[in-house]
Formats: sequence, C-alpha cells, structure tokens
Amino acid sequence: MDRARLDSWLEKGILGLVSLILVLGPIVYGSTPYYAIVMHQVFIGLALVLWMVRIWVRPEYRILWPPFAWLVAAFVGYAIWQLNNADLRYLTRWDVRLVILYAALFFLIVDNLNRQEWTQYLVCLVIFTGMALGMYALYQFIGRSRYVLTTPQYATYYGRASGTFICPNHLAGYLGMTMPVAFAMALMARFKPVLKVLLGYAGLVMLAGLTVTFSRAGIAAAAIALITLFSILAFNRDWRWPAVAALVLIIGPGLWFATTNSILQRRVASAFASKNTPLDDRMYIWPAAKETWREHFWTGAGPNHYDALFGKFRPPLRQMQAAPVRTHNDYLNTLADWGFIGFGLIAVAWGVFWLSVVRIWRFVKRTNDLGRKQSTRTAVVLGCCVGFVALLLQIIFEFSMHIPALAMLVVTWLAIVSGHWRFATERFWVRPGIAGRLVASAVILWAVGWIGLDGFRFARERYYLAKATGRDVSNDAALEWRKKAFAIDPENGDNAVEIGEILRAKSWTLVGDYRAVGAESIAWLDKGIGLNPYDPHGYIYKGMILHWLDRHDEAWPEFRQAMVLDPNSYYTRALYGWHFVQLGAWGPAAKWFRKSWDIVSDRNGIVKSYWPIVERKVREENLPIELSKPLPEPTDAKDPSDVQ
Repeated sequence: MDRARLDSWLEKGILGLVSLILVLGPIVYGSTPYYAIVMHQVFIGLALVLWMVRIWVRPEYRILWPPFAWLVAAFVGYAIWQLNNADLRYLTRWDVRLVILYAALFFLIVDNLNRQEWTQYLVCLVIFTGMALGMYALYQFIGRSRYVLTTPQYATYYGRASGTFICPNHLAGYLGMTMPVAFAMALMARFKPVLKVLLGYAGLVMLAGLTVTFSRAGIAAAAIALITLFSILAFNRDWRWPAVAALVLIIGPGLWFATTNSILQRRVASAFASKNTPLDDRMYIWPAAKETWREHFWTGAGPNHYDALFGKFRPPLRQMQAAPVRTHNDYLNTLADWGFIGFGLIAVAWGVFWLSVVRIWRFVKRTNDLGRKQSTRTAVVLGCCVGFVALLLQIIFEFSMHIPALAMLVVTWLAIVSGHWRFATERFWVRPGIAGRLVASAVILWAVGWIGLDGFRFARERYYLAKATGRDVSNDAALEWRKKAFAIDPENGDNAVEIGEILRAKSWTLVGDYRAVGAESIAWLDKGIGLNPYDPHGYIYKGMILHWLDRHDEAWPEFRQAMVLDPNSYYTRALYGWHFVQLGAWGPAAKWFRKSWDIVSDRNGIVKSYWPIVERKVREENLPIELSKPLPEPTDAKDPSDVQ
C-alpha cells in the first residue's frame, strides 16, 4: 500500500473514531457514567495512535496550529500543574482526565479533519444526532415516560423530557448549541434541496424537543440565540425575508406554547415566588462558590473541589442538605475550582476565539456581501458561533461544561471554526522536520500512555466499587470489594472512609473481638481523613467508634472538627447531639438535636429516636424549660432528591 492510500485510511480511521465519540457521547447518558468516560479514553487513545502514524506516513506533513491552540496547550499545562499540587488528587484527577481528553479531541479535529468535506460531515452528524435526541424527548413527553433509556427518571424531573441525558437542562444545552447550526445550514449551505429540507426539519424537531425539557435557562438562551441568528440574516437583503419568515414561524408558536403550557408557567412562576425567596435554589449555592474562590483566589481550591468544600459554607436550610455537586454556574465553578489564573486562561481563550472569528469571517464568505451566494463555510461558522451564544448564556444557571457530551460538542465546534483559519492565511501551517515529528510523537505517546494507564486503573477500580454497591451484597462482601478497589487506587479517600464505616458497623454487632475490628476501622478512617480532610463523615465515624471503644475523650476533637467542616448539616448536628448523649451531657444534646430538627424533621431518624430519652433526662435535671419542650411536628415538605 502506498503512502497516500495509507494516509487516507488513517484519516478515515480518525474520522470514524471521532464520529463514535460525537454520536455515542450524548446517547450514553451524556457520557456521565464512568464507563462512558472509559469508552472515550479508548476511542481517543486509538485515534491518537493513528494520528502519530500519520505524522510519519506523510512525506510533506504539516500541522495546522491556530492561535486558539496555544491557549488549549496552556490550559492543559495548568491542569497538570493543578494535579501535581492538589489537596485531593483523586477528585482533581477526574477533571484533569477530562481536560486531557477534550484537548486531544480538539487537536485531532483541527489537524486531521479540517477539510471541508469532513467538516460538513461532522456538522451534519451532530445535527442528526440532535434530531434523534429531540425525537426521543418528544416521545418521553407525549408518552409520559419516566425512564431515560432503561434508567428510571429522577422524581424531581417527572413531566419533563431529558432525552438520553439524566437532567432535562443538559438536553436543552445540547440542543441549544446544535439547533442554530441546523437552521443556518438549511438556509445558507450549498446543499441539495432535499438535504436542506432535512436540516430544517432537524432544527424544528430539536426546537420541539428543547421546549418539552421545560428548562427555563435553556429555552431563554436558545430563544436569544435564534433571534440573534435570524437578526443577523435579516440585515442582508438576500436573506431578509426567509429569516423574518423563519423567525415568525418559530417564535410565534413558541410564545403560544409558553403562555398556554401549565408546566412551563409553574416553573417560571416558581422562580419569582415571593419577594423574600431567591429566584432559585442556585442562589443559595452560589455564595459558597464565591467564598471558596476568595479563600483560594489565584489558583482556586482545586479542580472538582467545590463539592468537597461546600459544607463549610452550607446555609442552614432544608433544601440545601443534599450535595450540590456543582455550582450551577460554570463561571463561578471555574473561579472556585481553577481560581483567577484558570478563569483568566479560559477568558483569554474565548477572546482569542472571537477575534479569530472576526479575522476569518471575510475569508469564509463567498463574496464581500453576506449571503449573495450560498456558502456552507459561512453557515458553519455563523451557526457554531450563535450556538456558543446559547451556551454562554445558559451556563450562568447551569454546569453544562461539566457534562462530558456537552463539553465535547463545544470542543468540536471550537475545532471546526478554528480550522477555518486555513481559508484566511498560510501563517498557521507548521511544517515539522524530523525533530518536530519526534517531539510531536513524544507528546502523543505520553498522552496515549497517560490516557491508557488512567483508563485501565479507573475501569478496574470502578468495577470493584460497582460490585461493592450492588444489590443484595453483604457487608463482608462489600468490604472485600472495596479493599480491592482501594488497592488499585489508594488515593480514593471516600472509599477508605466507607471501608472504615463498614468496619465500625461490624464492630458494633460483635461481642468478642469488637475492639480489634474497631481498631481496624480507625486505621481505615485515618487513611480516609488523610486523603480527604474536608469530609466530615470520616471524623464522625471515627468519633462514633471511639465512643464504642470507651475512648470518649478522644472522640470529642473528631466531632468538633466535623462541626467546623459542615456546621449547618442536619446530619452533622444530629450526630453532634448523639456525641453529647454518650457523654451524658443532656443539655447540649437537647440543644443540638433541636438545631438539627429545625433544619430537617420528617426524615431525621436520629433525633426522633433519641429525643424521648434526652427530654426525660432534661426534665430530671431541671434544665431550662426551652430544652424540655416537645419537638414540633415534622413538616410535610418533600425530600429534595436533587437541588436542580
């Protein structure tokens, strides 16, 4: 086989692997499960190997290196620095893993798939994938399905369609970024009429699918993006009337639906329930991100650290007892996790991108007047940029960039638009000599090795953890599975704490050697605390086992530290009260039980179980009357399973 034919097959192999990523990414629950990330690691690792071979196959090889690529490389370097300096390496590795995958995907597309035919293919592939997601969302809504594929939908999302994503808001984000490209291609691309009709139909299906997500931010952001798209086209005489007609045909039914649909009206009204209620629970989450950033101004608390540090700033509210996971504002989340330096790199990258769009714009048009002739290049660039308008607006209220399928779509659009530099200038084509190819191969080999070893370790650890948390798994079996997982990845502090907790519970049920099991529990809890000193559960469980072993004086610092880390958690307060019960300090026990009950009452089993004893003891010791008052009746509020 000659070099040209081999290079063609390598190029098509990379195209096939990237296509699998773009199609399977959103279908497999938005790529949020661990096995989806491992799948992407396999695909990207194989594509990188093909790319490295391609570098040596071509006799006159050249690499497209647009200005935006420098910012991508800089952020990867910053991410690796963060990993080497992280407090919680296990959590940091999750975000760094994704950053490396996204960067690899960007360079794979920019350097291997920048030809116009591949660009058109990738864009149409994403559009029709979005159409399929929109159809599935309509099926969920019309059929009142309570499943996402084979997984039961969260109760908090009943009545809303989410397609193959877990959260409807993330489907809205995906469709909001894809839909403007579909409409731009339908109106402006140099395609045959049948394909243009199909693209327009895909856009309408995605619009309908987005609507039934009932995502307030997603719908608003997409509406602004579409108005922006059609307004730009309306200022050109050749596209004015088609753009105006499309705007009326889309916005008109949209307004009618918004004013007649009770679900959407309730969701909008709930955001403005009263003058004393913030627009959304997000408003309670954001201050924690601001405080986290203030404490770690320059470099942030660390990638993926926000949730671990949230307890320190948790407000004493019932709806804030669940883990927020993310900030529900990607701008604040970036500041909290990556600091001013990371946020600055991303801001500069976006600035360079938009300046690049201005620079290449006149070169992607067929004439100096927008739209005088149909142009697929113009449609692609304009549609992708308008899609970014929807994204940048929606992430004020969402964490879309932390959903891998959405982030990969953003990276794909960025790479496709950046690839249009080849129409503007030859400046950014780099011809590496032998030394350059060796350096490029070394970097790719490092990336393949890192991705491969990390993916293998990640998959094995998650397999054992999945076995440990499976249905009908005994505590002894779970303990063995977790120990095997910890042997594979000894940086997972949460797993060490869970092992310690299983041993603590086991010690409480034993009669003979309970002290030996208790000592082993403490050893594992100390490991967990060392790996994640921000988690109050490790301190609580250690304090509980110390009480069980009659080491009451040693238990006090553990509970005190848990209260420092998460003072407004009803669970932490309840266990703090339990700690005073073990000491026979009935007044403080009653005080902290009441503080816990004031936050959560209807599912507060600890306080409910111990309160009769504490109340009796308080009365016997003639303590203040407010401590001996009966607890108020539990509220009938629903258990918030998700803060979204």
